[in-house]
Amino acid sequence: MEKGVNLSHHRSDVLSNELLSWSDIVLIMDCRNWDLLMDMDPKSMTKVVWLGSFLENGDIEIEDPYGKSTEIAEQIVDRLLSASDGFVKKINTGC
Repeated sequence: MEKGVNLSHHRSDVLSNELLSWSDIVLIMDCRNWDLLMDMDPKSMTKVVWLGSFLENGDIEIEDPYGKSTEIAEQIVDRLLSASDGFVKKINTGC
């Protein structure tokens, strides 16, 4: 439970048209996600929100930490946590 986040029950899933249709919002981190969603269903792009848009500063794109050095991955995870906190604050304020 590093960084105070328990992911023991988290399971990733491959995005399908079914999941995309079910979703109200789709948070993306990088241009690769954008391109994949655009190819999958251009109409779904109205649901897309960049997670990095909830950071106070810096690039809106957040790299995937997978395969990065520990130092770089930790920096990316810190950005993810900060952006996620910003997203939660936005939801809680109803804006």
